[in-house]
Amino acid sequence: MKYKAIVSDFDGTLVGKDQDIPEPVIQAIKSFTNKGNIFSIATGRMYAGRIESQVKKLGLKSLQITRVGSEIVDIIGKVIWGKYIKDNEAKEIVDYLKQKNQKLYVDKDVSIYTDENIGTEYGRQVKPLSSLEYLKIPKIGVLGGSLTKFEAENLVKDMGDKFHYINIFAAHNPRGWGLDITATGATKQIALLEWAKLNNLKREDIVGVGDSYNDYPLLTASGVGVAMGNAVDELKEIADFIAPTQEESGILEVINKYFQDK
Repeated sequence: MKYKAIVSDFDGTLVGKDQDIPEPVIQAIKSFTNKGNIFSIATGRMYAGRIESQVKKLGLKSLQITRVGSEIVDIIGKVIWGKYIKDNEAKEIVDYLKQKNQKLYVDKDVSIYTDENIGTEYGRQVKPLSSLEYLKIPKIGVLGGSLTKFEAENLVKDMGDKFHYINIFAAHNPRGWGLDITATGATKQIALLEWAKLNNLKREDIVGVGDSYNDYPLLTASGVGVAMGNAVDELKEIADFIAPTQEESGILEVINKYFQDK
């Protein structure tokens, strides 16, 4: 079987705590796309900022899946496809998380709305929650590092029982565990199928790679699902192949294994 594309998670798959894609991986991806293959990122993050800069560094021209599958964007950040939490439902979720004293944020447009001190990474993109307009909200979250894995999993269950119209995932990034919350119909699975249509590809053409819970839909929608060596056990259980860890630049093994003749 000749595959045509790799769709890869970002945190824990392409990058680690230093947040930079290793140079050997950059060169391998450039060589991969120069041969006519497609490489795209499927991330929980917004496009503006870190993802945009890494897309430019990789020289990608492809569409990217962002905000846990809520949006598909082009290389200038224009939204090509999107699914959003209903306005009143978004307000209910924010109020619930406030009542639970969770360190929450709302990810919208090119801004992060939060009352938490999240450092300098987002710069002027950070705005207070009080300034949020509840309109076309793609993603609500609990900050990574504010929960243990156990707490994140329990909160997923509690919110799943209370809110039946959203997708909730325990999310892990370099800071630790948090939550990703999106609309029904906004997962990496559904976004990948839309992405495939936009690229005139079949799911069988795609190799999906990830490491965390929100990558489960990505792997199930791909022709081949690859879990990183550092992935959660639940993802490894459904994977067709387990690559070396992110620290070992496991994505290189994925390229060599599935695209060695291209």
